[in-house]
Amino acid sequence: MTEALFIFSAKGVATEATRFRPGARHALMLFGRGSGIESARSTAIAGAEDRGWNFVEVQREKELNADLSAMEDETLRSAAQDAALLGHSIVVYRDELPLNG
Repeated sequence: MTEALFIFSAKGVATEATRFRPGARHALMLFGRGSGIESARSTAIAGAEDRGWNFVEVQREKELNADLSAMEDETLRSAAQDAALLGHSIVVYRDELPLNG
């Protein structure tokens, strides 16, 4: 069975294992490969947690087109290509999110 690649807009809380301030909330862009959206979401969240992110909350999700080279943003394209090979990847947005955001 072929696995599809999905992109997930999410939020998470940094731990000491990240290069961000522990306890700070950040916007995340997660990528996950799976047989369906549920398995891809689980893979993407587990990958973020393995990299030191807690309380990962997916906000939006979408299956990606097979032609990743068509992605305009170089950072997202590179992360998508990594996830296609490795199963998951993450992009962390630098600015902290407000606690009520």
